[in-house]
Amino acid sequence: MSWDGYVEHLMVELPHGGKLSSAAIVGQDGGVWAQSESFPAVTADQVAAIMKGFESIEKVGHAGDLGGTGIFLGEQKFQVAPGDETVIRGKSHGGGCTIKKTNTALVIGIYNEPVPAGDC
Repeated sequence: MSWDGYVEHLMVELPHGGKLSSAAIVGQDGGVWAQSESFPAVTADQVAAIMKGFESIEKVGHAGDLGGTGIFLGEQKFQVAPGDETVIRGKSHGGGCTIKKTNTALVIGIYNEPVPAGDC
């Protein structure tokens, strides 16, 4: 089964206008299932840090170490913004990211301003 179609679907116009600049579906083990052409090269260590952030949110209500170090997607760094046990958001100069945790994967969208964080 190809996940490319799902990533293409993520790249459509968002509810309040604008589009994601890049998107990917990444296994919780760090393997990339599908990604848009401009998505940064995410490492298994970066995915492991994100998963620890989700675990911390489930246990203590905040992103733990991820809150202090930030979210890294390839070379891009994002400050952790409020989320919940299934969504972590990040902000950076000029945009941000949203990471949705599923049972086996992470669905990641990166956007540039003026896209609102809630649209991603």
